[in-house]
Order: sequence, then C-alpha cells, then structure tokens
Amino acid sequence: SLLIHPGEAVADILEERSITREELAARMGLPVARIEGLIHGEEDVSQQLASTLERALNIPCSFWINLQANYEKELSGLSAENKSLPQPRQMSSNRQRHPKREFAFTGSF
Repeated sequence: SLLIHPGEAVADILEERSITREELAARMGLPVARIEGLIHGEEDVSQQLASTLERALNIPCSFWINLQANYEKELSGLSAENKSLPQPRQMSSNRQRHPKREFAFTGSF
C-alpha cells in the first residue's frame, strides 16, 4: 500500500494546472509557509483547510477529507505492523562479555 499525504496530491494538482504555491496561498488567503507545510506533509488537512482547498482548486471538500482519512488509516496500519514485529533485543549494559580465555597447554607434543 502506498502512503500518500494529501499534500502530495496538492503538489501534483498545482503542477498539472501550472499554479505556483504562492498563487495557491493567495487564493486560499494563507501564508506560503502553510502551503509548503501541507505539501511537505507537515500539516494535515483539517475540515477548514479542506473547505479552503475546495474553493481555491474547485475540488470537493470531501476529496481532501477522504485523502486525509485514508492517509491516517494507512499510517496507523503501518505503526500497528511495526509494533507486531519482534524488536531486536538489547544486551543489558551490566552484562559483561565473556573474558578472553587463556589456554595453558600442558604436556609435550
């Protein structure tokens, strides 16, 4: 399964439509830093952000909400999978390695 943050879809749509991030920010009435954060997956799509994206890009609010929900579902599925994997065991720091053995040979060869 592919883990795709809604911001990746925003980036793709901007590219397809030749819209700059600055232009989208202006359309949405948001600072460019918020658009950058969204595109880089640092900001999730809230109901309010989805509504603003709908107005700015003419893509339904439900599309953005579903993308976010699917992303979160995939993310929680991945973290559940990772928790079920056996974790590497750490050697406790107070446990010492075996001391080197000195072999004394007795007898003649």
